[in-house]
Amino acid sequence: MKARLAKIKYWFKRPDPRAAQALFESEGLGFPTLPRELAAKLKQRGKWLYSTRKIEVSPYFLQNYAEEFETEQVNDYVILSHDGHGVNSWAIQYYLVKSGLCLLLHLRWGGVYTDNDKGAEEIAACFTVADKIVAEAGGSGVDLNEKPLLIVASDFYGSYWMIDGVRQNEWDARESNSLEALNEVLELLVSGD
Repeated sequence: MKARLAKIKYWFKRPDPRAAQALFESEGLGFPTLPRELAAKLKQRGKWLYSTRKIEVSPYFLQNYAEEFETEQVNDYVILSHDGHGVNSWAIQYYLVKSGLCLLLHLRWGGVYTDNDKGAEEIAACFTVADKIVAEAGGSGVDLNEKPLLIVASDFYGSYWMIDGVRQNEWDARESNSLEALNEVLELLVSGD
Protein backbone atom coordinates (compact mmCIF):
# COMPACT_ATOMS: atom_id res chain seq x y z
CA MET A 1 0.00 0.00 0.00
CA LYS A 2 2.83 2.42 0.85
CA ALA A 3 4.46 1.83 -2.54
CA ARG A 4 1.18 2.58 -4.30
CA LEU A 5 0.68 5.79 -2.30
CA ALA A 6 4.25 6.89 -3.06
CA LYS A 7 3.63 6.28 -6.78
CA ILE A 8 0.40 8.31 -6.68
CA LYS A 9 2.12 11.16 -4.80
CA TYR A 10 4.88 11.18 -7.43
CA TRP A 11 2.43 11.52 -10.32
CA PHE A 12 0.38 14.07 -8.41
CA LYS A 13 3.42 16.38 -8.11
CA ARG A 14 4.31 16.26 -11.81
CA PRO A 15 3.28 19.49 -13.55
CA ASP A 16 3.50 17.91 -17.02
CA PRO A 17 0.08 17.48 -18.75
CA ARG A 18 1.18 13.93 -19.57
CA ALA A 19 1.02 13.18 -15.85
CA ALA A 20 -2.60 12.06 -16.22
CA GLN A 21 -1.65 9.49 -18.82
CA ALA A 22 1.30 8.30 -16.77
CA LEU A 23 -0.85 7.97 -13.65
CA PHE A 24 -3.65 6.08 -15.37
CA GLU A 25 -1.26 3.77 -17.22
CA SER A 26 0.76 3.11 -14.03
CA GLU A 27 -2.44 1.62 -12.57
CA GLY A 28 -3.08 -0.51 -15.67
CA LEU A 29 -6.11 1.57 -16.68
CA GLY A 30 -4.94 2.49 -20.15
CA PHE A 31 -5.70 5.98 -21.40
CA PRO A 32 -8.17 7.38 -23.93
CA THR A 33 -7.01 9.24 -27.01
CA LEU A 34 -7.67 12.89 -26.27
CA PRO A 35 -8.34 15.37 -29.06
CA ARG A 36 -5.08 17.27 -29.57
CA GLU A 37 -6.58 20.70 -28.91
CA LEU A 38 -8.07 19.53 -25.61
CA ALA A 39 -5.02 17.52 -24.52
CA ALA A 40 -2.93 20.70 -24.79
CA LYS A 41 -5.26 22.40 -22.26
CA LEU A 42 -5.46 19.53 -19.74
CA LYS A 43 -4.51 20.67 -16.23
CA GLN A 44 -4.29 18.94 -12.92
CA ARG A 45 -7.04 20.33 -10.67
CA GLY A 46 -6.56 17.99 -7.70
CA LYS A 47 -5.49 14.52 -6.72
CA TRP A 48 -6.61 12.19 -9.53
CA LEU A 49 -8.43 15.10 -11.19
CA TYR A 50 -7.42 16.44 -14.61
CA SER A 51 -9.59 18.75 -16.65
CA THR A 52 -9.67 21.39 -19.34
CA ARG A 53 -12.48 23.19 -17.51
CA LYS A 54 -13.12 24.58 -14.07
CA ILE A 55 -14.66 21.93 -11.82
CA GLU A 56 -17.65 23.19 -9.86
CA VAL A 57 -19.34 19.81 -9.31
CA SER A 58 -17.41 16.63 -8.55
CA PRO A 59 -17.22 14.38 -11.62
CA TYR A 60 -18.60 11.62 -9.42
CA PHE A 61 -22.00 13.26 -9.88
CA LEU A 62 -22.42 12.01 -13.43
CA GLN A 63 -26.01 13.12 -13.92
CA ASN A 64 -25.07 16.78 -13.38
CA TYR A 65 -22.78 16.57 -16.42
CA ALA A 66 -25.40 14.77 -18.53
CA GLU A 67 -28.08 17.33 -17.61
CA GLU A 68 -25.68 20.19 -18.31
CA PHE A 69 -25.09 18.89 -21.84
CA GLU A 70 -28.81 18.38 -22.41
CA THR A 71 -29.89 21.81 -21.20
CA GLU A 72 -27.02 24.24 -21.81
CA GLN A 73 -24.57 25.29 -24.49
CA VAL A 74 -21.38 23.59 -23.28
CA ASN A 75 -17.89 24.34 -24.54
CA ASP A 76 -15.69 21.38 -25.51
CA TYR A 77 -13.88 19.81 -22.54
CA VAL A 78 -12.21 16.72 -21.11
CA ILE A 79 -12.32 15.49 -17.53
CA LEU A 80 -10.34 12.50 -16.24
CA SER A 81 -10.67 11.63 -12.58
CA HIS A 82 -11.02 9.03 -9.88
CA ASP A 83 -13.23 9.75 -6.94
CA GLY A 84 -16.08 8.42 -4.88
CA HIS A 85 -17.16 7.83 -1.33
CA GLY A 86 -17.41 5.07 1.25
CA VAL A 87 -15.54 1.80 0.91
CA ASN A 88 -16.75 0.66 -2.49
CA SER A 89 -18.39 3.53 -4.39
CA TRP A 90 -15.30 4.62 -6.32
CA ALA A 91 -15.06 5.16 -10.05
CA ILE A 92 -12.91 6.41 -12.89
CA GLN A 93 -14.58 9.21 -14.83
CA TYR A 94 -13.73 10.09 -18.42
CA TYR A 95 -15.93 12.85 -19.77
CA LEU A 96 -15.46 14.23 -23.27
CA VAL A 97 -17.54 16.94 -24.91
CA LYS A 98 -16.50 17.78 -28.45
CA SER A 99 -18.47 19.28 -31.31
CA GLY A 100 -21.92 18.04 -30.30
CA LEU A 101 -20.71 14.72 -28.85
CA CYS A 102 -20.89 14.11 -25.13
CA LEU A 103 -19.31 10.87 -23.93
CA LEU A 104 -19.56 10.24 -20.19
CA LEU A 105 -17.85 7.14 -18.75
CA HIS A 106 -18.26 6.42 -15.02
CA LEU A 107 -16.48 3.12 -14.41
CA ARG A 108 -16.11 1.14 -11.19
CA TRP A 109 -12.54 1.05 -9.84
CA GLY A 110 -10.75 1.58 -6.55
CA GLY A 111 -13.24 0.26 -4.02
CA VAL A 112 -12.27 -2.06 -1.19
CA TYR A 113 -14.45 -4.89 -2.50
CA THR A 114 -13.80 -4.23 -6.20
CA ASP A 115 -11.58 -6.54 -8.24
CA ASN A 116 -9.40 -3.64 -9.34
CA ASP A 117 -7.23 -5.71 -11.70
CA LYS A 118 -10.31 -6.89 -13.60
CA GLY A 119 -11.77 -3.40 -13.38
CA ALA A 120 -8.59 -1.89 -14.86
CA GLU A 121 -8.78 -4.29 -17.82
CA GLU A 122 -12.43 -3.35 -18.44
CA ILE A 123 -11.64 0.37 -18.16
CA ALA A 124 -8.80 0.05 -20.67
CA ALA A 125 -11.18 -1.80 -23.00
CA CYS A 126 -13.84 0.92 -22.50
CA PHE A 127 -11.28 3.59 -23.41
CA THR A 128 -10.47 1.67 -26.61
CA VAL A 129 -14.15 1.43 -27.60
CA ALA A 130 -14.69 5.08 -26.62
CA ASP A 131 -11.88 6.08 -29.01
CA LYS A 132 -13.67 4.19 -31.79
CA ILE A 133 -16.99 5.84 -30.93
CA VAL A 134 -15.40 9.30 -31.07
CA ALA A 135 -13.84 8.51 -34.46
CA GLU A 136 -17.08 7.03 -35.81
CA ALA A 137 -19.25 9.89 -34.53
CA GLY A 138 -16.86 12.43 -36.03
CA GLY A 139 -16.94 10.76 -39.43
CA SER A 140 -20.61 9.78 -39.45
CA GLY A 141 -21.72 12.62 -41.71
CA VAL A 142 -24.31 13.66 -39.11
CA ASP A 143 -23.95 17.25 -37.92
CA LEU A 144 -23.68 16.68 -34.19
CA ASN A 145 -24.04 20.38 -33.55
CA GLU A 146 -27.53 20.10 -35.09
CA LYS A 147 -28.34 16.71 -33.54
CA PRO A 148 -26.20 16.30 -30.40
CA LEU A 149 -25.18 12.80 -29.34
CA LEU A 150 -25.03 11.97 -25.62
CA ILE A 151 -23.57 8.62 -24.52
CA VAL A 152 -23.54 7.65 -20.84
CA ALA A 153 -21.82 4.45 -19.69
CA SER A 154 -21.89 3.85 -15.95
CA ASP A 155 -21.28 0.75 -13.86
CA PHE A 156 -23.33 2.35 -11.08
CA TYR A 157 -26.20 4.18 -12.73
CA GLY A 158 -26.72 2.26 -15.96
CA SER A 159 -26.02 3.30 -19.51
CA TYR A 160 -27.96 5.05 -22.25
CA TRP A 161 -27.53 7.13 -25.36
CA MET A 162 -29.53 9.94 -26.89
CA ILE A 163 -29.61 11.71 -30.25
CA ASP A 164 -31.03 15.22 -30.30
CA GLY A 165 -32.55 14.71 -26.85
CA VAL A 166 -34.35 11.47 -27.76
CA ARG A 167 -33.33 8.39 -25.82
CA GLN A 168 -32.33 5.60 -28.21
CA ASN A 169 -31.47 2.76 -25.88
CA GLU A 170 -30.92 2.11 -22.19
CA TRP A 171 -29.16 -0.60 -20.18
CA ASP A 172 -29.63 -1.26 -16.48
CA ALA A 173 -26.32 -1.49 -14.58
CA ARG A 174 -27.40 -4.84 -13.12
CA GLU A 175 -28.09 -6.35 -16.54
CA SER A 176 -25.22 -5.01 -18.64
CA ASN A 177 -21.79 -3.58 -17.97
CA SER A 178 -20.47 -0.38 -19.48
CA LEU A 179 -18.23 -2.16 -21.98
CA GLU A 180 -21.20 -4.10 -23.39
CA ALA A 181 -23.23 -0.91 -23.68
CA LEU A 182 -20.38 0.97 -25.40
CA ASN A 183 -19.90 -1.89 -27.86
CA GLU A 184 -23.61 -1.84 -28.70
CA VAL A 185 -23.52 1.92 -29.26
CA LEU A 186 -20.46 1.51 -31.49
CA GLU A 187 -22.18 -1.24 -33.52
CA LEU A 188 -25.28 0.95 -33.95
CA LEU A 189 -23.17 3.92 -35.06
CA VAL A 190 -21.19 1.80 -37.52
CA SER A 191 -24.33 0.20 -38.97
CA GLY A 192 -26.13 3.53 -39.23
CA ASP A 193 -29.30 2.14 -37.61
